Amino acid sequence: MQTVEQESEEEPLARAARIIESIVEAREGVSPFSRTVEREWGRASDEEIDAAVRERRMPLHKQVQLLFLHSQRLALDAAERYDPSLLRQSLIRLTRAGAYIARAKNHLPPELRKAALSFAAVCADGIRVPRILREEIRRENARIAEAPDWAALFGYGWDENVISEKLKEVRKVAIENNPVLLPKGEITDSDESAADILAAAAGRQEREASEVSGEVDYDRSDAEVRLRSVELSALRGAPGKLRLTFGKKNSPSSALIFGENGTGKSTIVDAIEFALQGRIGRSAYYDSPVAPSLRSFSAKGESRARVDLTDDSSVERSAVVDPQKKVIAEPRSVRPGFRLAPITIKRTDLSNFLDTEALSRGTVLLDYFPADSDSLAVRPSEKARLLRTEVTELRIKRTAYAGRLADLLGVDPGDLANSSGFNNAIREKIYRGKKAATFAEEGGWQHVDIELRQLVQQLGSVFTQLGKAKQFIENSDNSLNPVLHRKQTLLLKSALQDVGAEVTAAFRRICHEHPVERIDIVLGESGPLSLDVVVRLKGGRNCFPQQLFSEAYRDLLALLFFVAVARRAADRGQAKVLILDDVLQSVDSTVRQAFVEHLLEELSEWQLIFTVHDRFWLERLRSLFNSARHVFVEHQIRRWDPDAGPELQPPGVDVLTKDLKFLLRNGEPDSVAGKAGPLLEYVCRELCARLRLPIPYNRERVFTLHDLWGSVSTSLSSTHLASTLRKIDSVRGMRNPVAHGDPRALELSNAEARSFGDAVLELHDAVRCSSCKRWANEGGRCADNQCVIDIQVTRK
Repeated sequence: MQTVEQESEEEPLARAARIIESIVEAREGVSPFSRTVEREWGRASDEEIDAAVRERRMPLHKQVQLLFLHSQRLALDAAERYDPSLLRQSLIRLTRAGAYIARAKNHLPPELRKAALSFAAVCADGIRVPRILREEIRRENARIAEAPDWAALFGYGWDENVISEKLKEVRKVAIENNPVLLPKGEITDSDESAADILAAAAGRQEREASEVSGEVDYDRSDAEVRLRSVELSALRGAPGKLRLTFGKKNSPSSALIFGENGTGKSTIVDAIEFALQGRIGRSAYYDSPVAPSLRSFSAKGESRARVDLTDDSSVERSAVVDPQKKVIAEPRSVRPGFRLAPITIKRTDLSNFLDTEALSRGTVLLDYFPADSDSLAVRPSEKARLLRTEVTELRIKRTAYAGRLADLLGVDPGDLANSSGFNNAIREKIYRGKKAATFAEEGGWQHVDIELRQLVQQLGSVFTQLGKAKQFIENSDNSLNPVLHRKQTLLLKSALQDVGAEVTAAFRRICHEHPVERIDIVLGESGPLSLDVVVRLKGGRNCFPQQLFSEAYRDLLALLFFVAVARRAADRGQAKVLILDDVLQSVDSTVRQAFVEHLLEELSEWQLIFTVHDRFWLERLRSLFNSARHVFVEHQIRRWDPDAGPELQPPGVDVLTKDLKFLLRNGEPDSVAGKAGPLLEYVCRELCARLRLPIPYNRERVFTLHDLWGSVSTSLSSTHLASTLRKIDSVRGMRNPVAHGDPRALELSNAEARSFGDAVLELHDAVRCSSCKRWANEGGRCADNQCVIDIQVTRK
C-alpha cells in the first residue's frame, strides 16, 4: 500500500488515472459489471466501442457498463502514453455513463437518477462534450427536485464533495498538461458529426429567434399589387419593342411563357426584374464581359423596361451610362413591394444553393430583408464578384497593350508585364533620366509620337485599374464582417425560424418515399454569415443533403427553401409575385408535378409566372393550373429574330389546333390524320381527368386511345355531342395506319381525312369554353367556374 508521501510524488497523469479507476471500481461494487461485456469488448478498438454505444447495439445497462470500462481503459492509456487528451476522452465517457444511467426513467428512483445526472454534470465541467449531451444533462437535472442519492450510485463514503474533489484533480491534469502536438491520425472529439452539431444548433436558433422582435417596420403599401403588363425595348435579346399582358385590366392572372431555348424567355423575365428591382439575376452590375449584355447589340435606342401594375401605376427603368462610363439603372429607387426579396428564381440559384460552400451560400440571403426599410438589400460580395470579371478583361488588355508598346520602345514584352517594369521602361526610354514632373513641365509629352503616347496612357490606366481591383478583392472579406450585418442577420434569423419546418412538411408531402424526418436550416453556425442545411433521417442519423440526395432532389430542396423565404417576405409586405425561370427541367416528372401542385395550393393568391421550353411540360402545367382553378394566361414565342427579337404567337390563335386547321386547308390526307389523331387523344385524356370518367384498369397505367375513347363516348353519348361522337367513332380507325407507318395511310382520301379532322376539331371546341377557352369541369362549367358549358355526364 502506498503512503501519503508516495502518492504525493506520483506522476500527475498516473494519479489521475488511479482516481478514474477508483470511481469505476466503486460503481462496480454497487452494480457488478457483466463478465460478458468485459470479455467481448476487452480487445475492441476505441472506434468500435464508440460505434456500439452510439448505435445502441446492446441493452442500456450494458452500454453503461461498457462506458465505465472504456473510461477506465482510456485513463490508464493516458498515464502510459503520457497523453492528457485520452484523459479528457475518459471524462467524456464518464459523462455519458451518468447520462445513460439517468435514461432508465421507469426502473430507477428519482434520487438515483438525480445523482447520476449530477455526476455527469461534474464530469463535463470544463471539458468539451457534445452540446446535445450537455443540454440533455441540464434539462433532465432541472426536472428532478429530489436530493441525489450518492450512496446508491457509488456506495457509502462517496458523496458530491468527494466526487467533485477527485474529478477536480483529474480535470486539472487533463486541461493544464495539454501537449503541444497531438498524435497523428487521432481526433480528440469524435463522438458526433458536423451534421449532428448543426442539427442541435438548429433547435437553439429557433429558441433564440423567437426572442428577436421585428426591428424593421416594412412598408406594406404594395402588398396587394400584381403585374398587369410588361413592355421592353433594346434590352438583352430584344432589339425591338415587346409587350406582354397578364390577364384583363381588372383581373391580373398568372402566366405560362413558352419558348424553345434561345428564343427570349429569360429576356422577358430579366425585363420584369430590371423594371421592378433595378437588377438582373440578383446583380445590379451590367458591364461584366462574361455575362449577357443588358443592352441589345442589335439596337441603337435606349434600353428600357416598363411594368404596369394593378394599382394603375407604372414602374419604368432605363439603362444609362454614368460619368465613369459604367452602365447603371435609372431611376435607382425601388417600390416598397419589391424591396424585401428577389422576385425571380433562376436555374443558377438552384445549382449554387447546395453546391457552394456554406459561407457563400449564406451571403445569398443578404438579398433578403434589408435592415434599412427604404432600400433594396444587396450582397456585399457583389462588387468583388464583378471586379473579378473585370480583372480578366484588364489582363487581356494589359497583354495586348504591353506587346504593342514593347515594339515601339524596343524592349521585351515581359519587361512590361507589371507596373514596376512599366514604370522603369518609361523612365529609361521616354523620360531619359529626367523626373516625371520635370519631363511634363518641359512639355516632353508633346514631342512623343501620338501612338506611343496613347499606348502609355492606356497601359498605365490598365495597371491603375488592376491595382484598385485587386486591392478591393483582397479586402472584400471585411465586407462579410458579421458586425456590419448584425441587424440584418437578426432579421434573417427571425424570418427563418420556422422555414425548416415548412420545408420539411413540403418535402415529405412531395417525396413521401424518402426516409426524411426533419430538415433543419441553420444560419450563422459554421461561419458568421453561413447557411447550413441538415437532413435528419427516420433512423435518427443526421447528414447533409449532398450526402443523400440526387441532383433532382437537391434542386427540389432549394426550390422549397426559396419559396418558403419568399412567403416570409410576403408576410412582411412584399408583393405576392414569383417568377420561376425554367427551373424544373432537372426535376423528375412526378416530383415536378407534385411540386407545382403544392405551389398552386400554398400560393393560390399569388401571381406565378413560369417559363418553359418543353411542350409536354407546358401541357402538364396547363392541366395543373386548370385543375387547381388558378387563372392564367399563356404566351408562346414562335421564334427569335436577330433584328426583331422574340416573336410572339399572335393572340387568338389556339396553339393546340392551329396546325390541324392549316393542314385541313393545305395538307395531304395522311398529314391531316397524323395531326388529328394526337389531338383526339389529348382531348380524351383531358376529358377523362377533368370529368373524372372511368377508365379500364391497367397495371402499367398506360392508356391507349381505345381505352380513353371508350370512356369518353359512353359517358357523353346522351349529350348534344352524340352526333360528333358518332362521326369520330366511324372514322377514328384511320389514325392507326398513319401513326404506325402503314402503307394504307397513303390510300386515305381528302374527304375521309377532312371528315376526321373536322370531327376532332368539333369535339375540341365543344368541350372548351368559347369565351375563356378553358376546359369543361364536372359541373358543366369552365375551369374558372364562370362560363356554362352544356355537358352533362352520364354515370354508369
